[in-house]
Order: sequence, then structure tokens, then C-alpha cells
Amino acid sequence: MERIYNAVLLDMDGTIADTYNVPNWLDQLRSESVEPFINAQPLITEEKLFSLFSEENIIICTMLPKDVKLGSPYAKKCQRAKRQWLNKHFPNLHPTIIFKTYGDDKSMGDITKNCLLVDDNPSIRANFNGYTLSAD
Repeated sequence: MERIYNAVLLDMDGTIADTYNVPNWLDQLRSESVEPFINAQPLITEEKLFSLFSEENIIICTMLPKDVKLGSPYAKKCQRAKRQWLNKHFPNLHPTIIFKTYGDDKSMGDITKNCLLVDDNPSIRANFNGYTLSAD
């Protein structure tokens, strides 16, 4: 079967990870805890994800918490926690993982024009230069 998209970009928090339903998630992030990323339950099973999209073209494109800069010690802890979460809940998924600064556009030039972004954030979807799908 021919691929419809070059890649499927999946957001994590609020799309495949139920981060926002972890008790006190925002306070924890503000105090530089990674617990919300560790304790989030999946919003979709690996089996269902693979039934919707083929494994080889999935890219995880996820944000760091607000005001956290790439390369900072807390950013590195967040990146490690998110990778561990993916390994735990999606052990057969071996995607490329792109970490973005909070609020950044997820478009990546011409590369994403024929990509599908699945994201729970309407403003992120509105600013994407490819195809989009709400995570709802």
C-alpha cells in the first residue's frame, strides 16, 4: 500500500499521553518535576496506533514545558522522562523524537508539507504547514 503522507507527526502531551489528567501536573512542572511525564496514562494503545499508522513513518514531535530551554538540565530530564514513557507504553515503536520549545511552530519547512500532524492544540495545528488532525 502506498503511503498517503511522508510522515505522521504525533504530539505526546494531550494526544497520546494523558499528561493533563495527572494530579497537580502544572504545579509539578513549575517545580521542575518530571513526574507528570512519567505517570501519565496512554490515551491510545500501541495496537490501535499501529492500526491507524504504519510504524516506519511515525515521528514524535513534543514540547518541553513553558519557559524551559533546550539543553538546560531540566530539559534533559524532561526528554529522558518522555523517552522512558514511550519505551514503557509503546515498546515496539522506535520513532524519531523531536523536542521543541514550548510554543514553537511544529512546521519544519518543506519537509512537513506532506506530513500529517496529530495534535490536541488548535493553535499548533493552525500554524502547521502540512495536514492536521485533532487528537480528540
